[in-house]
Amino acid sequence: MSGVRAKRTLKLLIDTNVWLDYFLGCTNATESIVELFSRAAEAEDIVLFSSSLSVKDVYYILGRTMKADAHRVGALTPEAIAAADETAWACVRLIRQKSIIASVGADEVFDSFVFKHHHNDFEDDLILGVANRIDADYVVTEDKNLIKHTNGVCIDAHQALRLVGEASGPSTMPI
Repeated sequence: MSGVRAKRTLKLLIDTNVWLDYFLGCTNATESIVELFSRAAEAEDIVLFSSSLSVKDVYYILGRTMKADAHRVGALTPEAIAAADETAWACVRLIRQKSIIASVGADEVFDSFVFKHHHNDFEDDLILGVANRIDADYVVTEDKNLIKHTNGVCIDAHQALRLVGEASGPSTMPI
């Protein structure tokens, strides 16, 4: 079909800090993150990915945060602990619904040594290894240092939201 243009799928790897902000609503980026996830859910040409390590970290950090908050106000009861655990599980279920989970293995650990020369943060370098393996277009993160060291590979939620808006428009990719 001459003149028909195919849409290219936009692959976004969502960093742990973006998920935490989504669930905790704790930064100026929260509104953009919520909108990004909403638009991605509606679009057929946008796929969100999450690292298996991010899922583990989100579960741990959310549960720990809620228990610490309960402890701070003197309300750390068995019921509060159970509620924190169940809420963390619910967040993991939501991540699974909104994104494809990409595992972290030996290849990503190997890649982290390559990325170390650009950005010397092991956890971030593992995320870059995952992005490399899944051929992500961008890593969406709120880590300003990571964004600075990756020459456009990592973008913040505001930039990703602009991209998602562009992705839902007409494609310029020929068939």
